[in-house]
Amino acid sequence: KLTAKDLLGMRVIDEVIAEPAGGAHRDPKRAAEQLGRVLRKHLSALSSLSPQKLVEDRYKKFRALGVFSGK
Repeated sequence: KLTAKDLLGMRVIDEVIAEPAGGAHRDPKRAAEQLGRVLRKHLSALSSLSPQKLVEDRYKKFRALGVFSGK
């Protein structure tokens, strides 16, 4: 059982996007607006990085997946 909270804690994902009340299928317009807002925020931050920095950061992120501290 993996939840969005679990994935966030393991740094597999960068953010959890909250669904509108009742789920995205009940208010797809609002869900799309929330998704768009979060995508714009993250793309804005990423667009300030050089291609080399993007590759380095992504490499470090994926190399760290599966590494556990033994707690």
